Amino acid sequence: RMLSDWIGRDAFDAGLVAYLTKHKYGNAVTEDLWVALADASGQPVHTVMKNWITVTGYPVVFVEKINDEKIRVTQKRYLSSAGGMEMEDDTIWHIPLRLQLEGSDEVIVKLLDSRQAEFVLPPHSGWIKLNAGQAGFYRVGYS
Repeated sequence: RMLSDWIGRDAFDAGLVAYLTKHKYGNAVTEDLWVALADASGQPVHTVMKNWITVTGYPVVFVEKINDEKIRVTQKRYLSSAGGMEMEDDTIWHIPLRLQLEGSDEVIVKLLDSRQAEFVLPPHSGWIKLNAGQAGFYRVGYS
């Protein structure tokens, strides 16, 4: 669902149809699906999905409001067992973030592709909801 929400339902459906049509009488590998979805959406699907399917654990995204127009987000690896979390925390996920601001129905989409990033948002003074719609496969921590 995270991938579908990020590239858009229409692009996801079109990419899936193209993938199934192309491979209906043969074999396929994971990259074939990523190529079809990338072609349909124009987004770097393989780059984003690589760590989601090859790395143990998932990210925790911490968000800090710097001011009324800027936030800082930081990702760390989460494992259900605490062993090795800090020592092995070298994974960087490409995370499609869906943000919603208090008083707005608009969802702002940003791609977090580094350990930490700052994003400029429309001016507001209320709350910020990360993972709007709860489609992303990550946990969120707020400061």
